[in-house]
Amino acid sequence: MSDHPSETRLEADRPANRSIALAIVVGLVVVGGMIRGVDEFVNRSVREEQVAKLVEVPDALRTLRAQEEGRSTRYQWIDRRTNVVRIPAERALEIVLRERAADAPERTAPPAPAAHGEPGGEGGHP
Repeated sequence: MSDHPSETRLEADRPANRSIALAIVVGLVVVGGMIRGVDEFVNRSVREEQVAKLVEVPDALRTLRAQEEGRSTRYQWIDRRTNVVRIPAERALEIVLRERAADAPERTAPPAPAAHGEPGGEGGHP
């Protein structure tokens, strides 16, 4: 019966374990390399952004502070129609303190502490 062409031979069931293991290892190396590459790219981008913000922002901040310093130390019209002006901060402080001192009631000196033996003093009776 083995001489008949209708008989088919079955293949031996031998998976290529070495090839599969090699493919898995290569796949893991490739995926690991991709993860490492993306991580390095992101970290580099973050570092560049931090450097840009830490270096460039202080320059802008210095410029802004210089402008504000210039504004706070000189007289300038804000609105001529309503007679609103900007005055130096030191001068504004002087004016406010002078006005408050003029509006404050006269203060008298606090009473002297009671002497020993007088009411309210040490050892005395009220």
